[in-house]
Amino acid sequence: MIKIPDRCKVDTEGSEVVFEEKKRKMIYHNPQNKKCRKIQIDGCVITEGLRCDKLFLYRDNNENSVESYVELKGENVSHAIDQILTTIPQIHKSNHKVQAFIVPTNFSPNISGKKQKMIQELKKKYGKDSLLMIKNKICECTI
Repeated sequence: MIKIPDRCKVDTEGSEVVFEEKKRKMIYHNPQNKKCRKIQIDGCVITEGLRCDKLFLYRDNNENSVESYVELKGENVSHAIDQILTTIPQIHKSNHKVQAFIVPTNFSPNISGKKQKMIQELKKKYGKDSLLMIKNKICECTI
């Protein structure tokens, strides 16, 4: 497992945590102002090979640790899936829940077979509570 350098992480307790890139946004609503951590994966934690953009760490309402992987993508959702599936095993801690969010400029349903395969793989490797969401331009999640 890769050690995350301090320069790649930012702790926050804000009511809204946003990752944004070229008009694509992943918004985490944090109404209880829980302590969370934003991590820059691409270019900081991992600098070579396939990797996703961001990682967001928080605790759910049952106090379980959650790793939420984020890829802000142009249109190649298939490549984004590969990026996330390559990143997770390098960072994942075995007792944490896994989520994956892909926010493309334009999502085409023709990727649905690969999406279903990724959902099955996530659930098999990381537990039945694993989640994958693909949403055009803006994706929101309440933690």
